[in-house]
Amino acid sequence: MRMTETLDKGGAMKRNRKLLCAALVVAFALFCLVSPVDAWNSHGACTKLIISDQEWLKTYDSITVTPWTYQDVDTATVGPNFVLQYIEGKPGTVTSAAAILTNYADEPDWKMDQDLNLSPLQVLTGGSQGWRHQYYGLGWLRFGVAPSRAQYFFDLAGKAREKGDLYWTFRYLARAMHYVQDTTQPYHGVPAPVGIIFKGIGNFGTLMGSATNHHYNLEEYQGAMVARNSPVFVTALQNALPLDIAT
Repeated sequence: MRMTETLDKGGAMKRNRKLLCAALVVAFALFCLVSPVDAWNSHGACTKLIISDQEWLKTYDSITVTPWTYQDVDTATVGPNFVLQYIEGKPGTVTSAAAILTNYADEPDWKMDQDLNLSPLQVLTGGSQGWRHQYYGLGWLRFGVAPSRAQYFFDLAGKAREKGDLYWTFRYLARAMHYVQDTTQPYHGVPAPVGIIFKGIGNFGTLMGSATNHHYNLEEYQGAMVARNSPVFVTALQNALPLDIAT
């Protein structure tokens, strides 16, 4: 009797192991087929809502636009088609911290991270932009560098602050915020909900369509909530407690 129970348990463990392996294979395939999409429909619009009640920012209401002079420390490769823009106007124009954060929260999506060869594994995130804007986990493996990109620009903001350059302090902070916001997009952390992956193992075509629909519909929903100034959504953006993404 005990031997039979042991065999049954052993068989169940093998079945579960096979099911887990199959799920990981499907997840891996989803990684390989993922397309490079933006994490949220509008980082600028979200940022505007997030900082709208930050009174301390209002003290930085007169900041002079300065040219980029950080070649010695800002050495990360940028996309060949990235063009540095000054939305407020030429250097010398006066702007505010809130305007800088809002205007440039989307800057990393302006071809800054496209068409680069960063890692042989970037195909698993849809290319170089996905590699820099996502952070996937597959078992013990990790794909993407979004958290380190956020840290990179946060550190540069500190260097600009040391020079007394408030314009680039806040512009670098806007870029850092972009990558932090990217890590909050659920589909920049998993290829699809675990339940959908397990249910769709037997029909990959259906699974891929479902995963894609979930991804795009979440972004469309988020965009609609921002556009409508949804009270529930705005409250969540402004009052949600911060999380330690390092862990």
